[in-house]
Amino acid sequence: GCMVAQGAAQASSGQNPNPIETGPGLGVPGAYQLAMIGIDQLVAPRGLSSLMTYGTAVSGGATPWPTAFQNAFGTSTTAFYTQYPSYRAGLSGADTCGV
Repeated sequence: GCMVAQGAAQASSGQNPNPIETGPGLGVPGAYQLAMIGIDQLVAPRGLSSLMTYGTAVSGGATPWPTAFQNAFGTSTTAFYTQYPSYRAGLSGADTCGV
């Protein structure tokens, strides 16, 4: 929606979300926008329930996060990072903000 399109416009064009896998990475400029775009990309095929599936799997520490990611979203982190730039590029022309 509108917030995702704005996030795509605000984050630097060359940024990818892989640095924000770690706590310190969340401090990079544009981290919030990168994460918002990534979440949008991840939940689009399977719905918001996939986010809950992921959160539940990692909450107790029983499932390593890369495994939980694959199970919840149906893609590996490697494939996600590879597809992210083209997903993001597709948002750049979208005007869903009504402006």
